[in-house]
Amino acid sequence: MRLGLMCVAAAGVIASAGAAEQPVPTDPPAQPYQPPPEAVTSLTGVSNLEEPWVLVVSDFVLLAVCTAELGEVPTDPCYWFGTKWYRFEPGAASGSAFPMGLLQDPNWTFDGVYVRNGVRFQIFNGDTDANPVGPMQDGPAYITLQVWQTLYPHLIAPGSIILPGGPGELSNYSIKLEHCSPQIKSIDLQRKANLAAHRSDRYQLSGTAKIPLRRGQTFDIVVQYEAGDITPACEFLFFAEHTFDGDPVRIEIPVTAALPTDAWGATILSTGADAEGRPNQSVRIITPADAPVGEYTFSAANRRAGMEEPTVIKTFPSAIVLLFNPWLAADAVYMADEAEREETVVRDVGFVFQLNEALQIEPVHYEFKQFEQSSLDVALQLLNGLTAEHRANAALVARHLAPLLNTQGPPRPPGAPVGVIEGRWPPDDAPNPFAGGVNPKRVTTSKRILDHYAQAGTAFKYGQCWNFAGVHTSLLRTLGIPARPVFGQEVGRKLTSPPAVPADELWYTYKPVAGGGFAPFPGQYDHHWRFHIWTEAWMKRPDRDDIEGADGWQALDATPQKPSVKSTFYGLGPAPIPAIKTSAGGEFDVPFFDLILKGPIKPFIEHNGQWVQANAQPRPAPVIITDANGVAPGFIDRLPAYKPVPAPPPDPAIVTFDITRAATLFDDIVLRATLTNPHAVARTFSFTLSWAPTTNGADGPTTYTVATVLLEPSESHELSLTIEPVKYWQFMERMPLIAVSAIAVELPHQVFHIHSTYAGVPKIQAVVSIDPPGPFVVGNSFDVTMTMTNPLPFHLTECSFDIGSPTGTAFGADESRTLPVGVILSGQTISRTLTLNTRYDSELSHVYCTFASTQLFARSNAVPIIIAPCYADWDENGIVDAVDFFAYLDLFDALDLSADLTGSTDPQSPDYGVPDGIVDPSDFFYYLDLFVAGCS
Repeated sequence: MRLGLMCVAAAGVIASAGAAEQPVPTDPPAQPYQPPPEAVTSLTGVSNLEEPWVLVVSDFVLLAVCTAELGEVPTDPCYWFGTKWYRFEPGAASGSAFPMGLLQDPNWTFDGVYVRNGVRFQIFNGDTDANPVGPMQDGPAYITLQVWQTLYPHLIAPGSIILPGGPGELSNYSIKLEHCSPQIKSIDLQRKANLAAHRSDRYQLSGTAKIPLRRGQTFDIVVQYEAGDITPACEFLFFAEHTFDGDPVRIEIPVTAALPTDAWGATILSTGADAEGRPNQSVRIITPADAPVGEYTFSAANRRAGMEEPTVIKTFPSAIVLLFNPWLAADAVYMADEAEREETVVRDVGFVFQLNEALQIEPVHYEFKQFEQSSLDVALQLLNGLTAEHRANAALVARHLAPLLNTQGPPRPPGAPVGVIEGRWPPDDAPNPFAGGVNPKRVTTSKRILDHYAQAGTAFKYGQCWNFAGVHTSLLRTLGIPARPVFGQEVGRKLTSPPAVPADELWYTYKPVAGGGFAPFPGQYDHHWRFHIWTEAWMKRPDRDDIEGADGWQALDATPQKPSVKSTFYGLGPAPIPAIKTSAGGEFDVPFFDLILKGPIKPFIEHNGQWVQANAQPRPAPVIITDANGVAPGFIDRLPAYKPVPAPPPDPAIVTFDITRAATLFDDIVLRATLTNPHAVARTFSFTLSWAPTTNGADGPTTYTVATVLLEPSESHELSLTIEPVKYWQFMERMPLIAVSAIAVELPHQVFHIHSTYAGVPKIQAVVSIDPPGPFVVGNSFDVTMTMTNPLPFHLTECSFDIGSPTGTAFGADESRTLPVGVILSGQTISRTLTLNTRYDSELSHVYCTFASTQLFARSNAVPIIIAPCYADWDENGIVDAVDFFAYLDLFDALDLSADLTGSTDPQSPDYGVPDGIVDPSDFFYYLDLFVAGCS
């Protein structure tokens, strides 16, 4: 054990009896004092200490943090005056003593003894039966010896000064050393093995500052000691320290013969020695299944029998980040279904569903990238301010994250994280709707958003519901909570209501227009989404034991819509889905999710200053789906889990639509609405057909035609509107759908009938290709070419391509995911190429791009890519070099089973490349072949 001097900031006037006081220097000397060689003296009469350590005696010293390595004299930043150094040689075991008289020297005055923190020592005059007397401390940094005392490290600060005193001459006293030995040299966190065992080896972290592990699961370390025997009288223990509640909290982890089942604990698996004969111990540590998630500083400590406070002797080389553990039955986020767990925790790419221009539910590739550096960094940053009690609760963690993803709500308190995404839903007439940011449709990866937030510390501009749900899903998966985005079609959002509209109903309004008809009134409606995307997270809900089946999937929504219950911030959930289905209410925000799925939005007509509810023909039934497997497009129907919405009583189908959709960008869209008199007598009708460009609801300017007609029983009348290409070209980039409404009013009875639907515009697609076509191994690179043809009869301006990096890849050092193009002439085809580098293996991913201009937006096809692992790249950095070879060689020499690669060196053998459970020469030669081949 190396017992070096460790002095901690203390400065003062130190004097012995009869010695003049010496003032403390105001400034340290320009150069540290270097004792002459003759001042470094080996003490005689002391032997059998494990390793050299330093005892310093001095008449004055300006103390700072300083240490003494083996055989060296401390210099900077320690400034010494009149100091003598005595270096103990290896010798006697703990318990040896030497007389103070050996320290006498005619050239200096003895004033104090400085001993390394962690060493128990006694100063006595031979009367070993005497009890300590006198105060243990006299002031914060001085200890006066009255007779003799046993001094423990926890009773004196490092660098404290022992002033001799009491009866007798100094030479009649002795110093006796007792210390826990040997000293810890290093702690090996067994990083690769623990990451694999905890299924956290996919986190792409730079450096070794953090190691993400899952709570409730054991992890193994190896403690390597300096030379010497392990002292049986010393208790070995660990600490885990966090600052979740503000001030540091230190959790003691005892070392016991057997591990506890659900508490902090450790046990020694085995004791051995390294190649130089120095002892080491393999230790297994366990954390509780309900431990608060976040970053901890772990350390090793020892404590002698009878001592109250242990001494920390070694801090772990990496911080431990505890995550939720969906593989552990005792964890609140445990998910038993392996396939579902793989999909909602491990898979980092998948699909979010959107409604495309052709009114089809379309799977859009999305990169969750939950294992990226920025994902973990942002997740931990957003947890700041959440107490340890709340960090242990998955529901409260998920709820905490939701409002932090947006910038809505009141100002955040000082030091609180700013919102991650700034939402933007621009008005239809905005000349440059996403100025200063990015069109949300172009952002199909959480990494882009989280990288920006991690680096700039400001909100990403801009996002809409799929961005909020995608990032929320990513961060929940990063922390170990199973999560997935959910798509809903024909859902609504409650705003304010006219007095005649019940508070629990969704509504929208029609107002009179010229000619005696009625048309949708932009902005005056509850928000009717053609689609919306929110998040589901999996967890137990013991706080909702009033709801049968409350455990499992919970609904959350990070899109800023309304303040959450009991909060001023905009983030909703988690709401147990069975509570939504049964309209049970309660925490958290169940009524909100209940309302958006309530059914068709009810139309109200403003007529003669009154709001009159109209008869509405059935709209399409709500759709709620989520991605099935993340590999190929497919979905899981979630509507039955939420609330099957019953169809309203059918209104007589007095209005029907016939829409001729445009097959190309040069075709008209023709809208036809037919009104049929359902009565047995003639009736007069006011009949209006209207359309407006839309994203959600009638957001653009409304175009309409009106007729007043007298219809005999079963007689029909048709209205039509033609939308020329030059009209829908104007809004293709922002509002690629057309809201169509027909309103028939029976006169003079004022009975209103409304029928509405959507019409789509032609879908435009960019093209993406890769070269070579793959498959690839880690360390390869490939080119991605993006191509777009301008199909419009005018130039496209402010054009650019945007590509997401597929799982397992990264951009080159000087490349960006966004490639500006500028202007594309009518009919012109333009391409851009960039290079992607494979970083780690991915069973299946896709590469795709988006194209955007001021006038047009388009997505590309998706090209699948497969990246196989490069087994020669042992440290998985994409480079095969000597580091990989010696890393494998170390494991091979240790007969570590991770070095078992093959059962045969014959490529024709079925055992070739298949581990056989034995580490033997065949494995070495197999790796050698891989190493020579590299990653190709």
